[in-house]
Amino acid sequence: MRLSGVDAGNVDEIVKTASISLVTEVQRSFDFYLSTAPEGRIDKVYLSGGSSKIKGIVEAVSERTGIPTEVGNPFMKIGIKQKGLEAENLKKDAALFCVGVGLAIRRPGDK
Repeated sequence: MRLSGVDAGNVDEIVKTASISLVTEVQRSFDFYLSTAPEGRIDKVYLSGGSSKIKGIVEAVSERTGIPTEVGNPFMKIGIKQKGLEAENLKKDAALFCVGVGLAIRRPGDK
């Protein structure tokens, strides 16, 4: 996509700066959790939503926190009839559907 008056190099720098801020907030949240949780331990981080598609964010979170990090896939253990779905597109965008899939698999009485 081209934006008039915007240098592509500036966009990359802006995204990188925003990513650093995001990763810093994730680290702060982890630090708070680990200092207050009775069993302070985080074994793995799963990123989801649109921000999980930011170039280099998985590596940045993993590097900053020291915790293995990957993009979540809510369809991993769900059988999907691929009628009308393109498997590659679904796999590529799976992290965008984490909340929707989570809500869809709820049962009466879940909180």
